[in-house]
Amino acid sequence: MKAPATFLLSVLSAMILIAGTSSATAQCPTVSNPASGSYSFCGSDAGMDLATVESLISVEPALPPLQNDGIVFYTEAGNPPGNPYTPGSLQTDLDNGCDPLVQTIFAYYLCDLYGDDSSIEYVAAGSFEIAVYPDLTSMAITIDDDGTCSPSITFFECQGSAGYTVTNDYDNNGAEPDFSAETSMGSLLFTVANVNAPAICNVQAQVTYNCIECPITIEPTEVIDICSGDNVVLPNEIISASIYDPFGTALGAPDPIVAWYEDAVLQVPFLGGELIHSGIDSCAIEQVTLYASITCTIDNSIIPAGSLLIMIYPDLQNPIITLDDDVCNYSLHLACPENDLVISNDFTMNLVPGDGAGNAGVEIGNQAGCYDHFSVPYEACEGGTVSAQSLAKEPPKLRFISSQQNLILHTLQSGQAYQISIFDLAGRHSFSQTFYAESDTWQLPLPDFAPGVYCVQLQGESVQTAGLRVLGY
Repeated sequence: MKAPATFLLSVLSAMILIAGTSSATAQCPTVSNPASGSYSFCGSDAGMDLATVESLISVEPALPPLQNDGIVFYTEAGNPPGNPYTPGSLQTDLDNGCDPLVQTIFAYYLCDLYGDDSSIEYVAAGSFEIAVYPDLTSMAITIDDDGTCSPSITFFECQGSAGYTVTNDYDNNGAEPDFSAETSMGSLLFTVANVNAPAICNVQAQVTYNCIECPITIEPTEVIDICSGDNVVLPNEIISASIYDPFGTALGAPDPIVAWYEDAVLQVPFLGGELIHSGIDSCAIEQVTLYASITCTIDNSIIPAGSLLIMIYPDLQNPIITLDDDVCNYSLHLACPENDLVISNDFTMNLVPGDGAGNAGVEIGNQAGCYDHFSVPYEACEGGTVSAQSLAKEPPKLRFISSQQNLILHTLQSGQAYQISIFDLAGRHSFSQTFYAESDTWQLPLPDFAPGVYCVQLQGESVQTAGLRVLGY
């Protein structure tokens, strides 16, 4: 029987042998559910929750003497791995570019071989990816927005970089909303984002649109003739009819208020009243232009809407009657023959030698509708001395053959040119024709006339005569 001391030594040696054999043959436990996946952040990874990641990693239990020293994260793989990872260490912004900062993080299980931290084995426990995207709230954005019906984003920083998009809350047309069917006003929100980044990184821009437009007009130009001293009748109805105002934004809509100005830049209002011919040139038609406008109630802008050209005729002036020859033919001379018209004349324009002076009642008018009556004096016709030559050549005589609608003219001078003119009793010209006499008698066919009395006038190189004739029967 062994001594007690010897037995105790033998037992201790056996225990040491067993422990050494276990350490030499023990293996670190395996990782059954390694770390994986990816995480996205805006500006910084400070929000990375490693405890949650660690809780998702599954490791087999460690058998003594092995000891589980937990999970540690590194940015460099290896045995041992390098550069321990700490949340908040990854940061980026637009100064560093538009792309995200991407970092792979490696997880390791620390297997303490002897339980005393004297020998650690790093067991790979998976990896995951962290992407830190730049915060876009400081992004430079150019918006075309003048408050009308077409706001759009024309440029933004990072335009063209991978993943960046523009959306709006009005339609699906991104940076260029389609307002072609819009008829109101409102606001919309543009959003610039990287589709892979957290929404917190997005930048937004609020803009307004106003698709209610001011009226437009074709700006017609009207022309009127007036007499000197008349008040102008402004063509407001014509101007209003030329206005296109689908949104009813003209002042006074649906019957827009038309304002008139004396100048094209719409600064001097026309206050109305009589327009008077200056009289500088007593026969010239003077022109005045007025300019129409309407007001848009959206912005109180004044919109040109057309113009009115006013032709101001001068006052009608007294005509004169002159004695033309010794056989008592007279002529009526208008003061402004380019404008004036003879409306009526109660003088036959010829007398019998020896007739005295008198006054003709003459009414003169013009295209503007102006008219006036004048008492026009004419001198007496004493008659001249009849010479042998005048006896030989009597003035042409007029004879009308009603059945043939012809004028037969006698005692003409063969080879000379003559003009026959026919006027009604109001002085309106009805017919004229120039002809060359081939003999001393000429037969002139006439067109059909309305039945009545007409003044027939014959003029030649050395003769002028006239008479009243009944035509048209």
